[in-house]
Amino acid sequence: MPIVEVDEEYKIPLKRVSDGFNIKPTDRFLLRAETKEKIILERIKQKDSLMEIIEKPAHINRERMRQNLKKLEEELWTK
Repeated sequence: MPIVEVDEEYKIPLKRVSDGFNIKPTDRFLLRAETKEKIILERIKQKDSLMEIIEKPAHINRERMRQNLKKLEEELWTK
């Protein structure tokens, strides 16, 4: 494991370890301090924005949709 040094602006260069961990410039990490001597970076998995919109559309009132589905089901079974 390569040794990295904190610079004057408190930045830690990850270029030396980026290949081994597949780190890209836009990746996001959660910084967690285990002890005073140990820092852990956990990659934040980003969802595909299109899939997120499909799974959680902003324009749908879920309760109203549930009621409408119940009404539709009742109409289908009562006729």
